[in-house]
Amino acid sequence: MTANWDFPEFMAFTSGVLPNDRTHAIKAFGFYEFSNELSMGANLLVQSGRPKTCQGTDEDAEAGLKNPNGAEYGGPGYGNVYMWCAGKPAPRGSLGRLPAEKRLDLSLTYKPTALKGMVFAVDMFNVFNTQSVLTRQEAYDGGDGAILSTYNEVRQYAAPRTVKLRVEYNHKF
Repeated sequence: MTANWDFPEFMAFTSGVLPNDRTHAIKAFGFYEFSNELSMGANLLVQSGRPKTCQGTDEDAEAGLKNPNGAEYGGPGYGNVYMWCAGKPAPRGSLGRLPAEKRLDLSLTYKPTALKGMVFAVDMFNVFNTQSVLTRQEAYDGGDGAILSTYNEVRQYAAPRTVKLRVEYNHKF
């Protein structure tokens, strides 16, 4: 959020893992040629889920009260820009992690020798159609202390299984 740098109070409890932190990731890819005409390829991705965060309103700061150092808080009007949830601090990434993301993509390519330069291919993405949660609503309240009905709602799932058919003709002119 761009407001994070407006007042030092907004930076409280922001040290922690960033939203796109993936502690573990395994990526593997390769292909196998059955013959000069037929080949198969695969891409595998397995990575840990993103950290969960909650951003809410620090009611003391919004009321213009003094912080523990005696200085005045940033003041009212900023709402849910604090790492604050359910009336208490919620450091960045402290609410656990989303489920791991697992994806396998496959491709099958046919290059007939009788039709020099022609390529027929089928690519399948997300073969097992795993619908991993990628993002969720992190805003806890609307800035007025009222809990948002959309808090913790899934915002994005992994793309569903898709198939792409390709026909190519490669020729030097």
